[in-house]
Amino acid sequence: MTWKNEWIKWITDSELPSQFKKQMSEMTKSERENAFYKQLEFDTGGMRGELGAEPNRRNIYTIRKVTAGLAKYIEENGAEAKKRGVVIAYDSRHGSAKFALEAADYYKQQEMTLYDGLIELYKTYSYYKKSLTSFTLKGKNGFEQIDRIVNSFREHSPAEIASAAVEKIEDYQTGRRINLLTAQQERLDLPSSNVLKFWLQDGSWFALRPSGIEPKVKFYFGVRQGTNVESEERLKEIETNVINMVESIIY
Repeated sequence: MTWKNEWIKWITDSELPSQFKKQMSEMTKSERENAFYKQLEFDTGGMRGELGAEPNRRNIYTIRKVTAGLAKYIEENGAEAKKRGVVIAYDSRHGSAKFALEAADYYKQQEMTLYDGLIELYKTYSYYKKSLTSFTLKGKNGFEQIDRIVNSFREHSPAEIASAAVEKIEDYQTGRRINLLTAQQERLDLPSSNVLKFWLQDGSWFALRPSGIEPKVKFYFGVRQGTNVESEERLKEIETNVINMVESIIY
């Protein structure tokens, strides 16, 4: 789904408050694209983004997704962890108390336990898995090898990863998103950075980012499958395929 279709879906939603629709209608084209081209992600730095009604913004809807992620973490730590429950806190930052109340109240309104809510979300949105791996090399030659890795993926992009066609490539250095299946190009309205992201046809993705201050490159992976086992297996397949490609470049 394109960002334009996503914008239309949101602004025509009868349950979206009128003040959010007004805010959306007043956006410029570039603001709309930035707000709707992806879902706001929760990573090692937490969930960072502007406040707003859109999927790439912090709001009650994205807070509910974070709540599901917390439920998943609790589940992975066993029955005893689920029995102890969860503590929800907030600080002085704008909207923090409101978002904390939303997280606490959401499942109560649904008359669900945290675990029940998690299972319902999985049924609706599937199982998401992410991982991170990195290559650290040594000395001046290490920097040259890191450059070789990044340049190889940029200049000789793979057409397929783990039996799935590469559909889109986002190059944050050139500010371009290219659809390899349609040859369509779009501009990324984001700060320039030496980062590449590859989207596969099955919805999986991987990205790479060199350090810049040390001979190191990080690889990020994400998948979505119908079951937890399928997600874990798919994540491993993509990781292995990409790591083999990197090793063929440097060894």
